[in-house]
Amino acid sequence: MAEGKGVVFNLDTPTNGFHPLFTILLFPIFKILLPFGIDAPIYGTLVLLSIFDFFTAIFIYLICKKLATPISGIFGAFLWSLNPWIIFTSLIGVEMPLQILLLSILIFLILTWKELNYKRSALLGVLLGLIFLARMDGIFFVIGLLFTFRHSKKNVLIFLLTSLFTVAPWLVWSHLHIGTIFPISGTATQLLRLIENGYWWWVAGSIYVTGAYFMLYFSEIFLPLPWNFLQIIPFLAIFCALGYSQRQKLKEVKFLALPILLYFMYYWFFQIGLRRWYSLFISFFITLFVSIILKNKIKKRTRTIFTIFILLFSMNAMFFYNQGNSPLQLTRFEAAKYINQNLSNARIGSFNTGTLQYFTEADIFNLDGVMNPESYNALRTNKTVEYVLSKVDYIVETERDLERLNLKTLFNLNPIASFKNLQPQKPYLNFEFSKFSDETLYIFEIAPLRSE
Repeated sequence: MAEGKGVVFNLDTPTNGFHPLFTILLFPIFKILLPFGIDAPIYGTLVLLSIFDFFTAIFIYLICKKLATPISGIFGAFLWSLNPWIIFTSLIGVEMPLQILLLSILIFLILTWKELNYKRSALLGVLLGLIFLARMDGIFFVIGLLFTFRHSKKNVLIFLLTSLFTVAPWLVWSHLHIGTIFPISGTATQLLRLIENGYWWWVAGSIYVTGAYFMLYFSEIFLPLPWNFLQIIPFLAIFCALGYSQRQKLKEVKFLALPILLYFMYYWFFQIGLRRWYSLFISFFITLFVSIILKNKIKKRTRTIFTIFILLFSMNAMFFYNQGNSPLQLTRFEAAKYINQNLSNARIGSFNTGTLQYFTEADIFNLDGVMNPESYNALRTNKTVEYVLSKVDYIVETERDLERLNLKTLFNLNPIASFKNLQPQKPYLNFEFSKFSDETLYIFEIAPLRSE
């Protein structure tokens, strides 16, 4: 878009496999900074994400102050701003921090406005529309508020209509250009998972990873130690007991219960998977919950304890940073540099193209269908082999990713370069998706199909 090529993937393929509000905000950043090199707009994007997180911390303070005490608000803002897991996840470069900021504004406004009028209802409707455009799963908050305010029919109608008015241009464009209002990214991701493993395997894995994200929030603060799934149970029991003790105060945010429930049901049983950056959704509500339920524990006479906690938290954060943490997909960044130097005119395919697309001038073909409707249709109709042979000269992938889609044996693949992930493995990140993070990435030259 910044180069004037339209809303397309790889020059000529229209796509809706992105979240529109974040893309709209990135457009001027890339338009202005791209002439200075690709690093400039990427740094600009990271600055923007940091700004989102900063204002989210402010609204966490305001929410907790309203529901509990000012010191609880400071505590919540501190937890959000300095938790290393949140910082690193926020700076992956995706849209989640934007949605979390909008959610925090929504919660604050609902708590501030004890009564709705037509003007407030319209503003809530626009905000709900923006939450939807930030990420499509924002629809669950529309449903939740419709249910919460169902007795105020006129106000409900107003914020429903303003929500629809806000999102209508995107839905109409998507239907006219792609043939569907649903983003292809979610559909393609679900299909890929089912190709790799059975439905119930993914359901169980999704629930497990949710617990992993829950524990990671706390392990980065208190417990940089190995853990397993059984440890979640007593931890959750304590968490729920504390919540029950503050049930009267938590009733003020009961309008969040249905959207949160629908959110997890959707990703557990329909999308059957939660990606790393979805953990920000979990982290946000844990931050609010912990800050509110501890309101009676954080008093003036406990300032010394609170100061000690801050020091321990900061020391542990430094431990986290000193473990060699760095952005994800370093091997793909190295592969992108190799492509620029040696294969700049080649056609490159990958099932994970984000980093390659940002940092290379080569034609990059998204093979998992997340951004590419053509490759999604090839996956859906079992014609991936034909699509790959017709479109690309090289594949950039790990051996595991080729094996999981049964593609490794279908080509003569000649590895011409490899990139080993040298990032140290942290023992306390020992759940499902981390065990593959040290895999070697290859650039394979593609030869014709193997003869039978």
